[in-house]
Amino acid sequence: MTIKALEFLTSEEGRKILEEYKNVGIKDLPSLAFKLSKKKVPFFSEIVTLLKLRSQAQGKFVKSQEMFFTDDGLEQASGERISSYVARRIKELIKDGTVTDLTCGVGGSAIFLAKYLKVRAVDIDEVHLSCARHNAERYGVSASIEFIHGLAEDNLNNTEAFIIDPQRIRDGQTKTRSIYNSQPNIVELLPQMLKVTENICLKISPAFDYEEILKLPGNPEIEIISEDNVNKGAFLWFGQFRGVARRATIIDGDTEVTYTGDRGKNRAETAAALNKYIYIPNKAIIKAELSDEVASRFKLHRISHQNELMTAHELINYPPKVFRTFEVLEYSAFSMSKTKELIKRKALDRAHIVARHFGINPEDLRKTLKLKEGGQHTLIFTEWAGEKYVILGRNI
Repeated sequence: MTIKALEFLTSEEGRKILEEYKNVGIKDLPSLAFKLSKKKVPFFSEIVTLLKLRSQAQGKFVKSQEMFFTDDGLEQASGERISSYVARRIKELIKDGTVTDLTCGVGGSAIFLAKYLKVRAVDIDEVHLSCARHNAERYGVSASIEFIHGLAEDNLNNTEAFIIDPQRIRDGQTKTRSIYNSQPNIVELLPQMLKVTENICLKISPAFDYEEILKLPGNPEIEIISEDNVNKGAFLWFGQFRGVARRATIIDGDTEVTYTGDRGKNRAETAAALNKYIYIPNKAIIKAELSDEVASRFKLHRISHQNELMTAHELINYPPKVFRTFEVLEYSAFSMSKTKELIKRKALDRAHIVARHFGINPEDLRKTLKLKEGGQHTLIFTEWAGEKYVILGRNI
């Protein structure tokens, strides 16, 4: 998208067109593009693209149908629930002051910070900055935001804290999890930021490499945030923002559940055998390496310290989304022929498939076993005591 295209989309004429076609389904957008081109509507391609992005953004932002996005801007932006949570964490420390968002993108973080604090929103991309300005107006917080078109490196001043979400790209513009392939280069920029203030919130890829993080200065807290058991965000908290070594935060609607600890400090007991129930912790807990802490808290036994699966004789009470729970119906050492026999004997035509430390992709297992997705049963493929096992469980 260009600035001229965005100026048209935000004009009275552009807004009328967007409003007229806001209910067009994604599958009908190619037809709409053809219709608008025949009518010689200006920037018809950008109109259709924005309608598509607004539809895709519905799960991220309540006001998505009024907002302005680019493909990269929407992909990079944290959703509303995560941005609101992060803003509240920052507000707890910065009671009255200014926070600088060094890579504001389309404004996701800046908007929710501006509900509590003054914000300096910086971005080198003029289109993204303009999107952020318009999106802030939709949320009624533009008066609390100073929008700055410029480099992050040139705006390391006049602030009590930084938040930064650098683009993660490498040669060829492909996405990468590595912090070494970020723009701006966070490895070079972070020491400069720390000279201004240690209070920094750095967003990184949820698929980050712990070895890279351990090489950074500042000894940050590592927080993983999940929604619907998908890790949507990973944040490094520096300075006074750092509360613990590791944190796993699970967001489920309006509910937030947090578990904290220091990896390896609490060693949970291991089970001699599988009990009646299997518990698989939320992916945020697994990525934060807090399985031992959570197992100890709920008095569960891990099946091994190399595997996150937990087991117990009884059902336990826990907040929503903390575990996936299964009643163990039977289990055995794995072979493909025995698994097919099990499926035939139980007359299963569909089942969920989970593979943990197994070395075979769940979708490849599904194709080989010719099972449809869904149903009341789950096949859990895992390694235990150096051997591969298959567990048939009933979903709880």
